[in-house]
Amino acid sequence: MSGARVTLGAMTDDENLDGDLAILRAGLVALARSARQLAERVGEASDVDDLYDAARVLNDAIDLVEQV
Repeated sequence: MSGARVTLGAMTDDENLDGDLAILRAGLVALARSARQLAERVGEASDVDDLYDAARVLNDAIDLVEQV
């Protein structure tokens, strides 16, 4: 297999960092998408319950990022 690499034993610091950065990026992308959804929902909100629903979406994304 050309280009394939098998790693035995512990991962290197660079590999750990790459994995951590990928997780962080995924969390930030989810947060950005949720912020966009929040803006859309606030613009469409017809009552306070709609605003609470929109805020819950953003809070869920923040919780995801905090877990990273």
